[in-house]
Amino acid sequence: MKISVIIPTYNPGGYLFECLESVFKQTLNASEYEVLIILNGDQNPYENNIKKFLLGYERVNNIKYFYSSKKGVSIARNIGLDLAIGEYICFVDDDDIVSENFLSELYNVSSPDYVGLCNIFSFHNHPSEMGTEFFVSDYIRYKKRIENADVVGYRRYISYPVAKLYHRDIIKSRRFDTRFTNGEDGLFSRLISDKYKGLRCTSESAVYYVRIRIGSASRSKLSLGKILKDTILLWFVLIKYYFSNPRDYSFKKSLNLRLSTQTRVRNDYFNLAATKIIITMFSCEKCVTKDFAWRITSYKC
Repeated sequence: MKISVIIPTYNPGGYLFECLESVFKQTLNASEYEVLIILNGDQNPYENNIKKFLLGYERVNNIKYFYSSKKGVSIARNIGLDLAIGEYICFVDDDDIVSENFLSELYNVSSPDYVGLCNIFSFHNHPSEMGTEFFVSDYIRYKKRIENADVVGYRRYISYPVAKLYHRDIIKSRRFDTRFTNGEDGLFSRLISDKYKGLRCTSESAVYYVRIRIGSASRSKLSLGKILKDTILLWFVLIKYYFSNPRDYSFKKSLNLRLSTQTRVRNDYFNLAATKIIITMFSCEKCVTKDFAWRITSYKC
């Protein structure tokens, strides 16, 4: 099996079926990829709706459905990672849509050393209404720069797990941190950045369409206290990983830190990094949204 596509879903509506239809229509041979649908949270009527929809695809033997009573996108993604058998891993959110050549083009540019990245556009009702509201919708303009940069140079493009294809050796046994409801994507993406050399871009025709929904969880404002608490914890987890493996994590440069083999100097840099975090947190009003943790993780406001 070449690719495992992991689709977590919670209380899904019709958006999920639009997503699945786009994944089932791939130009990549159906025998070369599997689709793992992980429903979490409330089971019915959502499970019945999913199974009823899948009856129309009984001839397709690469579809696997799983249910977990535990809520959370990170929990669902981790279940998918544990069950996946593909050589490569691909994450797709349940309300997004992908182009027909999405998987084939990603597969052609990915390897154990390089993560495949495709074009990204946002939309509201239909992919034909393409927009650039997603914060990395400048793929075409920066494509060559992305491929020639180090991890720090394209850090904003590694802070989310979708629209990419990861070799399973890049992820290995590492999983999404289920303690977080904000920024868990960025944390996971950062932690596995030590296992690959860079990104490789598909053609512009391979597109991941991010659905923009007014009032959706990804767009709603959270309490300032929750945002600050999660973000501070997120940063300390990142810094902890960095200092435990300082030679492996290229994103250290995004914090403007320099390595030192002396423990005292490391502690000084730790304090400097923490100071930068606090300053950034309180100096950017745009960050007071659920995107806050992503923006802070990218250290780019």
